[in-house]
Amino acid sequence: MTKRDQQLIILVAVVIVGGLVFRFWPRAAQATGTIGDINYHLHEAERLLRGRQNITTRDKAVTAELGKLQTRFFSAVDPENAQISLLKAVENLANQAALGVSQKNLVSMHDGSIGVALEGKTSPSSLIRFLYLTSQDRIGQRIYRLQIHSLPETEQLNYQVTVITLLIKKD
Repeated sequence: MTKRDQQLIILVAVVIVGGLVFRFWPRAAQATGTIGDINYHLHEAERLLRGRQNITTRDKAVTAELGKLQTRFFSAVDPENAQISLLKAVENLANQAALGVSQKNLVSMHDGSIGVALEGKTSPSSLIRFLYLTSQDRIGQRIYRLQIHSLPETEQLNYQVTVITLLIKKD
């Protein structure tokens, strides 16, 4: 064999050994667990724990906000007392707005809502003030129905309005 043939055989042997080492080295290192691999798993575990802490913190914040919002509605446990409380609250708002009320009725809706229907004659400013006070009240009220007829000779409005709120199950 010539010197050139020997160099070629050595080169081929080095390439084959290098390929085998490159091929099987990562599997052997992964099986035994390298430092980089352990750091990766620790980093992944810390990331998962931070995610769990974020979820727990968000859950607490949502629960606190839900508690605040539930105070705006009446409990479905005792709907009769809830209707009476709503009636008193609406009467109070009508008195604050100087709304002329000739008739008031309690209303139960199909979707679990309760309400108060008011009817009467009043000035436009009193009706607008009542609607504003209703929207700003701490109880979660909304206007379900509003019907207005104007009386130009007396500068008053003949109105029918229904104010409703939800009954909710509180924990």
